Amino acid sequence: MKDVDQNFDTLDCHILQAYLILLFYD
Repeated sequence: MKDVDQNFDTLDCHILQAYLILLFYD
């Protein structure tokens, strides 16, 4: 379960980064 949780945390981080990038480039 730890691996799965880490994967979800990483995914959320990437989504947040992509969201911020879209905001800055909008």
